[in-house]
Amino acid sequence: MGARWRAEWREAPAHPAGARLRVVRRWLGRGGWSCEPLKKLLRRDGRQVPTDGRGGTVPGAAQRGIPAADGKGASRCMAAYRLRGVRGSAASTDPNGTAGIIEAAIQGSKLRDGLKLDEIKASLVRRFQSTLVIAEHNNETLTPITLNTITAAKRLGGEVSCLVAGTSCDKVAEEVSKVQGVAKVLVAQHDMYKGFLAEELTPLIVETHKKCNYTHICAGASAFGKNLMPRVAGKLDVAPVSDIIEIKSPDTFVRTIYAGNILCTVQCEEAIKIFTVRGTSFEAAPTSGGSASIEKLTPPPPVGLSEWIEQQLTKSDRPELTSAKVVVSGGRGLKSGENFKLLYDLADQLHAAVGASRAAVDAGFVPNDLQVGQTGKIVAPELYIAVGISGAIQHLAGMKDSKTIVAINKDPEAPIFQVADYGLVADLFQAVPEMTEILKKK
Repeated sequence: MGARWRAEWREAPAHPAGARLRVVRRWLGRGGWSCEPLKKLLRRDGRQVPTDGRGGTVPGAAQRGIPAADGKGASRCMAAYRLRGVRGSAASTDPNGTAGIIEAAIQGSKLRDGLKLDEIKASLVRRFQSTLVIAEHNNETLTPITLNTITAAKRLGGEVSCLVAGTSCDKVAEEVSKVQGVAKVLVAQHDMYKGFLAEELTPLIVETHKKCNYTHICAGASAFGKNLMPRVAGKLDVAPVSDIIEIKSPDTFVRTIYAGNILCTVQCEEAIKIFTVRGTSFEAAPTSGGSASIEKLTPPPPVGLSEWIEQQLTKSDRPELTSAKVVVSGGRGLKSGENFKLLYDLADQLHAAVGASRAAVDAGFVPNDLQVGQTGKIVAPELYIAVGISGAIQHLAGMKDSKTIVAINKDPEAPIFQVADYGLVADLFQAVPEMTEILKKK
């Protein structure tokens, strides 16, 4: 038996990737364990391989092709594993990139010491998990949603790396290296990353994945992430999972559908999990206490499919809408763009950002970068004040995660009152100026 095992082991490298680890049906030779890779994995995991101490026959051995006992009390395991794509092993060249995917079958419900097989499986999966977070930034500072994405990545288990690509982003890389939970920061700098075009960033991400064989790649569900990640998924020939709000396991996610009215649990069977993260559903990772290493990457050649010309941003002294702790939003009830000055005055007193419903944007009252809702920005501030907003389902999808919601509307039957913590049935043209004056006196 030992000679046959050694012959199969020597020939395994010529077989498809992972052959050595799949040659585990010969469990015991006269020298004890023959499945050395599994034995090492179990020992590294801190698990003691159970022994029967009696040299009895393993139940069902004849049917499963497991050698009978040698009568000397050799170590035994009643489980049969099939490992493929394990990073750092003979199977790390798996063309599907299925690092950390472990399939197991067991005869009997538990091992001798009572250890469940799924516990071993889960532990091994976590050990070989690796996640790449694509950092969003402006070459000066990190965008807050990246911190929320790092928190989500940490819940997957395993090592978390962060890719920072830009024209001159050393400062951002240093900032990311101090974030708790990040093990490595990968930095790529080149003029072609000006404007963070998806056409130029995608080849970099694909090449980085080929080098490191990540099991998960993610970014925040912002305009940046929604533009980039579908293209990355297409290049890797996998289906992405968008806008997740919860992680149940490394391959199972929760996302909203039908404007947030239904929570959908999605199990992703792709070899590489590509997903975007709704920032309001995860706490921001601490920005101090980390000590990640920084590694420079050599960017791939420019693609040249598109060119960045310029961007024109509206400058404001108020907080950015998606990161503000207080948001004051107006709807069609304000009747005109000039009346939004009432909200600007109130927001100045509260140090708040100003938002709007889609109806107000479509009516031309305010620019579309203020839109809150399913087709606008998703916000979750400490305080959200909805003024003259009826509460259409599309708007609620973008703000219902706010900690405290205050609604001001003259219609007592407005749907907004169903989700509001506090409601004021009043004419906004009287109520809002009164609130502003009271705040000015404080």
